[in-house]
Amino acid sequence: MIPIPHTDLAGEAGSVDNWRVGLAVGIGDYDTLAARPWSEISGIEIFPKSRLGDPVIIVPEAWMPGGALQRLTSRSLDLRILLGSTGDLSGSARVRDESVRRALLALWLPRRTDTGMRQYAPSSWLSRARLFLQAVAWQVARRPSTDGRVWAHLSRSDLKTLLDDVGTTDRGRVAALALLRDLAEAGKRGLLSDYPYLLKDGDRLKDGDRDVAALNGTPRSEPSRRAPAFVRQKKSEDGSWQPLPDEFVTELLRRGLWLQRNLGPQVLECWSGLMRIVDEAALRGQTSGNPAVIDRRRRLIQAVDWRDAEGRPITQLPFKINQQAGQRTEASDAWPPRDASTISQMVVVLQALNLCMVAFCTGARHGELASANNASLVDGDTARFAAKTFKLREEVGGKLRDWPLHPAAVRAVALQMDLARRCRPDGTDHLWVMAGRATGGVRGLPLLNLTEPAVMAAKHLGLSDLAGEDRPHLHRWRHTMARLAALTVVSAPQVLMDLFGHRDLEMTLRYMLSNPEIAQEARAVAKEAAIALAEEAVEDALADAAGGAAAAPLKAGIEAFAMRQGLTALGTDDKRAAGEMLTLGGGRWEIVRPGVICTKGPGQAGPCTRKKGFPDPGSCRTECGHRFEVARARAQCEDTIATLVAEIEAAVEDGADMVAASYEGQLLANLCRWDDLRLAWIARSPTVARVWEEGRHAEEIA
Repeated sequence: MIPIPHTDLAGEAGSVDNWRVGLAVGIGDYDTLAARPWSEISGIEIFPKSRLGDPVIIVPEAWMPGGALQRLTSRSLDLRILLGSTGDLSGSARVRDESVRRALLALWLPRRTDTGMRQYAPSSWLSRARLFLQAVAWQVARRPSTDGRVWAHLSRSDLKTLLDDVGTTDRGRVAALALLRDLAEAGKRGLLSDYPYLLKDGDRLKDGDRDVAALNGTPRSEPSRRAPAFVRQKKSEDGSWQPLPDEFVTELLRRGLWLQRNLGPQVLECWSGLMRIVDEAALRGQTSGNPAVIDRRRRLIQAVDWRDAEGRPITQLPFKINQQAGQRTEASDAWPPRDASTISQMVVVLQALNLCMVAFCTGARHGELASANNASLVDGDTARFAAKTFKLREEVGGKLRDWPLHPAAVRAVALQMDLARRCRPDGTDHLWVMAGRATGGVRGLPLLNLTEPAVMAAKHLGLSDLAGEDRPHLHRWRHTMARLAALTVVSAPQVLMDLFGHRDLEMTLRYMLSNPEIAQEARAVAKEAAIALAEEAVEDALADAAGGAAAAPLKAGIEAFAMRQGLTALGTDDKRAAGEMLTLGGGRWEIVRPGVICTKGPGQAGPCTRKKGFPDPGSCRTECGHRFEVARARAQCEDTIATLVAEIEAAVEDGADMVAASYEGQLLANLCRWDDLRLAWIARSPTVARVWEEGRHAEEIA
């Protein structure tokens, strides 16, 4: 029997994709896998240095996202333990072992979906493989077969029960159903001989099919009488996708900002001194519990001149934090602390707050945050956070990308770099560290699980209850960012799609609408924003400070409204009433660009659409009769005119006629926005006067 070879292409792979190409070359025709002997299949090297028949299958560390997933236990499948096969296999156990391993290979190979051929990333494959092994454990306990096969003997009713028992949440049920579909499709393609039969022979497997819908939507089946019930504790829905409550976000970031601005650098300097005392004592054979060492550390804390960013003495914190008080811990705002352990704990909390600040400002995933290092803070015109992304990427070790950083996040990263530098081993550059000593006495090793420190920091700050029913999982910051952007940012889907590194808009919309209440909240915010915008427009129009062709008609309409109401001047409530009337209760008007409002309704025509219908912001024109410009846009318009004039004059001097013509067209558009600005610029700039006259002459000829 000739074993299936692996290729040099895969062996020298620089990416997961290259490895798969090499695997495909070695396997050849996928559709014959089910018929090929196990002695041949078991020798396939599914991952580098891991063959399908090995007792333990290990995914390479470099293929996994940064963080806890890179631990050996997280990227290993010990099939001896999971299958209960610690010795030689024979009979039905051998058949089951072979069926399971063939299925694991099928899940790793490209699979056919309604949107084309797709492949699981290594971390997703591990997740799917573990779910599959749970399903196998269910089958062995609830529906054992006489010949060792896993799927072939199961009925549709059995599969419905499996979905109920293994898919312990709604999301888990969806994942379990997707797993069954993948295996069924692999069987129909000829990759497997033992697979779940979801449909009648010859039917195509897709979401719309009646039998799949029945599997996903039927009530829980009656308990089986053929075997004892398979007991699995029901879990609550995964809350890691829920946005964090506003109050929690506000309070946690408020504490983070204060610590970063005031106490952070001093705490780190004191912490370094405390570590030196312990290290020096260790050389003398003393431990940190030695009374002399304890006394030296206390005196060091008391000797620090604790002051805030304004130079004022810090004798009390603006919030409480858990502090050591003898043998117990209590929430206290006293400062400085009485015990060195409080300083160490403050460092851990500070690191978690730095992490939350970066997570909130970037919306980055756990693995992306975990991959950060000393080079992650990129300076330039706009500071950026650089890290590696693994999601939707095939490169081994991930692909470098960056995110724009708010100044608060820049300060958090800089402070974290200082923190990490003080404790991590020489020759390393990871950003997130284990502040204490790990096994073996080494301090500052990479922090792999970023969620637990964030959860514990909320607890130490007394904020856990504000996080809602679920704990403040790190991934919830990503959904928090999506929610806030959805409520406040124009074109939020496109902005988030770029920020989150998604391949399609559907993925982004799932984040934006992860909570059903977000859509309702967004509508309420949009309504209030439209009315507030209209109130501003009313004030500017009445003060003759507005621009755009819609300004004069709007002013006339407002004056008529006031006359009908018998008012000589509009108060605050009157302006809101006028705003609600103009926007039809907040359902009309939208911001085209900063300071520019489109007042066109769906029943009106305009240059952007050339017919009735909803306005097209991308085609907004300065001459449109529905265009209204608020007073604050005037300064921006004047700055734009000044910039364009300078660019036109430079282009003319360089003989770049095409460039100059392009800028002149933009200048004409901006000169139409504000009559008084145009007149002022014509009076003082020969370039503006020339461009305006030439533009008018061209219009007359046309």
